[in-house]
Amino acid sequence: MEAIFLKLVNQSLSAGWLVLVVLALRPVLRRAPRWSFCLLWGLVALRLLCPVSIESPLSLLPSAQPLPPEILYTAVPRINSGIPALNSAVNPVLAEALAPAPAASANPTQIWSFVLARLWLAGVVLLLLYALVSYAHLRRRVATATLLRENIRETEGTDTPFVLGLLRPAIYLPYGVAEGDLPYVIAHERAHIRRGDHWWKALGFVLLSVYWFHPLLWAAYALLCRDIEGACDEKVIRELDGEGRRGYAAALLHCGVRRRTGAACPLAFGEVGVKARIKAVMTHRKPGTWLIAAALAACVAAAVCFLTDPVVRTEEIRVNNRIYTRQGEAVEALPDGSYELGVLKSVRHHTAAHPEEDFRGTNLDEKYAGNRLYQSGASADVIYLEDLSGCYLPFTAQTSSVAEWVDYTGTPSEMDWDGVQELQLPQFPRVTFRYTPYEVTADAGEGGEPAVLITGMPVWSVWLTDLTGDGLPEFCATLSWGSGMIDTRVVIYDYAGGASYGLEDRGNYDYSLRYSPEEDRLYVDKRSYWEGELVSSGPLVYEDGCIRVLDGGRTGE
Repeated sequence: MEAIFLKLVNQSLSAGWLVLVVLALRPVLRRAPRWSFCLLWGLVALRLLCPVSIESPLSLLPSAQPLPPEILYTAVPRINSGIPALNSAVNPVLAEALAPAPAASANPTQIWSFVLARLWLAGVVLLLLYALVSYAHLRRRVATATLLRENIRETEGTDTPFVLGLLRPAIYLPYGVAEGDLPYVIAHERAHIRRGDHWWKALGFVLLSVYWFHPLLWAAYALLCRDIEGACDEKVIRELDGEGRRGYAAALLHCGVRRRTGAACPLAFGEVGVKARIKAVMTHRKPGTWLIAAALAACVAAAVCFLTDPVVRTEEIRVNNRIYTRQGEAVEALPDGSYELGVLKSVRHHTAAHPEEDFRGTNLDEKYAGNRLYQSGASADVIYLEDLSGCYLPFTAQTSSVAEWVDYTGTPSEMDWDGVQELQLPQFPRVTFRYTPYEVTADAGEGGEPAVLITGMPVWSVWLTDLTGDGLPEFCATLSWGSGMIDTRVVIYDYAGGASYGLEDRGNYDYSLRYSPEEDRLYVDKRSYWEGELVSSGPLVYEDGCIRVLDGGRTGE
């Protein structure tokens, strides 16, 4: 639910920019027909409804994801608003307020996202419940309405005319509507039905219920109701002469004095902005062709610039076989506790619009190669790269690059000695990998015997991660071997390359794999044989055709 809430927040922030544009256009196009404003509000609704958006170089949105998805999980939460000054002001505050304490069992960002997501859901339920209850209440009030003609009914349950219903909308009139006002009232409500306003207003309220946390959308809904009524007024008075307009304005005044429809979404005659509507009716002039063209051009421009997402150029760097990406702005100072990590060796980047292209292991752009890297002291998830101006570019780690298949190293008593586990990977279609406590095999489905990748007595753990940088995972296992003198060793099998690597020193040292969630990588623990005393521990990497532990151990194929 937290991920859904985060996506809705991002969509509401993008739609908020479009709301500001519509607010700015209203005084500029004040003489334009009201239906053009309804069309602009329709673009806002489309932005809120559409779960996907195309990228465009013409987009004026500062950022498609001001709150990136990884903000829920990273140790140092950061926004990416697309406005450098705002990022610089907000991100240090977020880092200080929401960075988890070293001994904490939960990330404050996750706690807050959990609470806010439930609060959002409660607000949605309350608003929709209000709409249903008020609708049912109004239905009961007009249940005794008498049929006047066609879909027009008279009732004593209301004192203002309105349209009610979605599938079969009906016009409800209070008893005693002046004979002179009646034609104008009916014409107005019929215009609502022909325009489908009973659907559009209901849709607007549903969207408001979902995005109730965004204040601009409350203003947008209020103005949508005004513009719906204004567009309906214009549709009716288009066929009226001066005398007819005066009669229509009088009907508005008479029916707008009191109203108590009591439902969230009915279309009531004289419901909103009666004074302004009367003035608009009496001063209305048929808009010229140029004004209509300008209004349509504004709608097209708003759609092109704010219904599309900015083209995001995602830069990626590989540091110790882990991928870090950057979409944020440079910062002038490193976080407290940061330290120099080394010199960048490998850089790659691509356009986010073409994610199907795989550039893993290829250096397409060396503009950062040779630059110094710094590790954030607060988190291993963020690395800073110093640019030519002396500022620091933040790169955030991608989601976990190490996957657990089996791991009994900490719970050997739970091993099922007769069990079989199968695994299929999208990188190796039509291949079934099988694990038993004694071996890992690969069945390519060609009718022959499965290929044995790893053998042990037993195989305690198997992890999958890309060590070689070819975009395909290797199988990394901790296993025991031998009879009488039994040692623990590490075996890495590169299925794509058909190569096997091992770390062993029988009689002297035992080697075992350990996953570090803080760094999202595999470590190798080296212990003295039999006594089990930890001698050294270091990250497992692949360099120069060899598997290497960064504490200095090294092994070939």
